[in-house]
Amino acid sequence: MRDAIVMWRHTKMVVLVALTGAAYVAILLPFKIATLIPGFTEIRPAAGIPVVCGLLFGPAAAWGSAFGNLVGDIFGGMLGPGSIFGLVGNFLLAYVPYRMWRVLRGDRPADGSPGNLPSMIVCAVAGGLCCAVTIGFGVAALGLLPYSALTVAISLNNAVIGTIVAVILLPILYPLARSFGLLYQDILDPGEYASGQIGWAGMVLTWIGAGLGLLAAVFVALATSLATGLGVPEGKSILAPQVLIGGFGSVGIIVGAVLWSSRRNSRRNPAASHMRQAGVTRRDRRPGRGGRGPEPQLHLPRRRWARAAGGVPAPGRGQTGVPHGPHGRRQVHALPVPQRGHPRHAAGRVRR
Repeated sequence: MRDAIVMWRHTKMVVLVALTGAAYVAILLPFKIATLIPGFTEIRPAAGIPVVCGLLFGPAAAWGSAFGNLVGDIFGGMLGPGSIFGLVGNFLLAYVPYRMWRVLRGDRPADGSPGNLPSMIVCAVAGGLCCAVTIGFGVAALGLLPYSALTVAISLNNAVIGTIVAVILLPILYPLARSFGLLYQDILDPGEYASGQIGWAGMVLTWIGAGLGLLAAVFVALATSLATGLGVPEGKSILAPQVLIGGFGSVGIIVGAVLWSSRRNSRRNPAASHMRQAGVTRRDRRPGRGGRGPEPQLHLPRRRWARAAGGVPAPGRGQTGVPHGPHGRRQVHALPVPQRGHPRHAAGRVRR
């Protein structure tokens, strides 16, 4: 989870934390009256907000969802010891879809198109189940509520209602986030969010943990409703079998989430930092549509490119040097040559 720490270096990511938290709280509070389990959970159409924001804003959405849920508990009258596990669970509700998408789809945009719909549903369901198992285990370990009842209720809330809301909102919000340069790929350096070689192992471990926790809750719920005389433990103690299984599942989920992020190639690129400080965004250096085809014609001031290159003078007339390309190689982009008499016709010199 190194990306969830280094993101605090970027001002835009901090702003996105506040934006996600505010949107989450704004939709959470009106539905606090639609209670499923008094004092613990309610019907949550807002469960789609962490999923959508996680796919768009990355780790910033995870922190925003965690803090937003805590604020919702405070103003909704549900603040208690279980809010600590609610903080962790709602963090995973946004972080797991963001990380799982990178393992499944790589750098492909999460634009909500029909072709990406199956992968998006898988990511949303995984995030909902991880949130449910973590919160269910924590609340049951504290002896506040039976494990099976809370886990099943949160799973239905997040994995069903949240996924439906995310499918509707993502195609609407993705073009807006992309046009304003708010996608996490436009803000973070690639080494700060890249998945390691064991990303698939982390995803499998996360699914195993979430699946075991959900199966334990469903089995106990069915056994309790079908055969009341079997003496099935209530599941309000950390020593209850289903709670222990939920605990192992929660550990597997967290370990899997840690394995998704790698320290390989995590050093920041100095040239990329110079470009960002000079105001040259990744959108200015991005190849043609879909990452294919020739580079677009860049109509940027020559002085801006020289400052982005760290003070290196630009080459001859009609060209401007870029310190690195998508594969670390030096690139030269052609610019229109000014006509004679044009005020910028200065034989390729950059005025300091």
